Amino acid sequence: MKKKIILICLLGIAATIFIYYTTINNKVKLLTLGDGLASGMTAYNVSGYSYSDYLKDYYKKQNHLQYYNNSFAEANKNTYQLLTELKANKPININGKKVTLQQAIKEANVIILAIGLDELANKSLDAKITVKELNSYYSRVEEILTFIKKINHEKIIIIGLYPAYNLTEVSKINNQLKELANKMKCNFLDISSVVNKEEYYFNDTSYYINYKGHKKISEELIKLI
Repeated sequence: MKKKIILICLLGIAATIFIYYTTINNKVKLLTLGDGLASGMTAYNVSGYSYSDYLKDYYKKQNHLQYYNNSFAEANKNTYQLLTELKANKPININGKKVTLQQAIKEANVIILAIGLDELANKSLDAKITVKELNSYYSRVEEILTFIKKINHEKIIIIGLYPAYNLTEVSKINNQLKELANKMKCNFLDISSVVNKEEYYFNDTSYYINYKGHKKISEELIKLI
């Protein structure tokens, strides 16, 4: 009888451990990388609620969130800067703990990249963006993705661009980004048609979308995750 009870207890412990690790491994570990779109930048030069914050809330409510990090997303960050940070393994402090960029990438199982909106929109104010400049941008995005995939083979989602300032050829740019995503075996989300409503913007002076626009993007991201 004692042996039977011990066996039942051991089986129960094993089952509990199995369920625990299975549940942990299935939880979302979310990392957001990129520029002002990724950080939820507003028309008032402060970061607000971004699509990743809405994702965090959604998965937390489902008890399906293990990890969330948007500390590497920053307004006006461009592809040059992100590449430099990747290669230098940029460290930051989160709640008193040092976390490097490569460590954050390694720990995540969902990585969302939105890079290029600030970079190309700001460039469009000075002059028309040339084919050479766009090709250089695509090359840097590919290099970023290649670097990430050397560290992490989990789900990577690339968010496309939408019209901002004099950046109007977004359809062509998004097509190239989509091709690149397919080549790199990543997911691509074209948001140019998702956030094309006036209600998703703060005012006419800023191309940044408001919380409604970010919430809409989060709903589309959930479908991909």
